[in-house]
Amino acid sequence: MPVQVAQAGQRVHPDTVYIIPAGETPEIIDGVLTLRPSQPSPTAVASGFERTESTLPRIEDAIRAQNERLRDTSHDLRSHFGVILGTANMLEMAQSDSDRARLITMLQRNLQQATQLLTELLELTQPG
Repeated sequence: MPVQVAQAGQRVHPDTVYIIPAGETPEIIDGVLTLRPSQPSPTAVASGFERTESTLPRIEDAIRAQNERLRDTSHDLRSHFGVILGTANMLEMAQSDSDRARLITMLQRNLQQATQLLTELLELTQPG
């Protein structure tokens, strides 16, 4: 006896065994197979609801923690850009080479830290 995976809309033959895909309920109308999504049982629905309900507080906590991290990182980034701007202004007024060297070092350090914070922000926005 032949065996085949059932497909909606196909004619069925009494001498063939049909494999019904998971989650589908077969119905034969006038010799034509109809597949419709299976309806979950009330117990399965209740169980899924309970799992969702118990998971929701953990999801909310994770979102809250990510929002706090995003806020803190953004604040730190803004602070670094304030230092960078101020240092750039001071660099224009620097009188000696040693002052310029010190200010350039400060600029480089703050730009490096700002770059690291931008990388962290980008990582926070990645799915997963």
